Amino acid sequence: MTASERAIAERDQTLRLKQTTIEKLTHENALLKRLKFGARTESYPAEQRQLFDEKLDMDLAAPEQEIRPASPAKPCILKPRTGSGSPSGLWVEV
Repeated sequence: MTASERAIAERDQTLRLKQTTIEKLTHENALLKRLKFGARTESYPAEQRQLFDEKLDMDLAAPEQEIRPASPAKPCILKPRTGSGSPSGLWVEV
């Protein structure tokens, strides 16, 4: 693997990690807005409030489960695609 291939693989891994972090923060921000503005503008019966709280707990746990496997991920290694029917310039993950 050449230095440029390693740099590309490292950049791709960093990009995936940053994109996952952005998605996590966007999701958390939406949940916090829902908590802040939802309870004030709507009045829930006790049973509906309990369902809301359960759903909120599941929503808060979901991004953490998505992020946890992404953090220690092994680096993505790319190699040029070869073969008679393959267009040049395409890369394949190894």
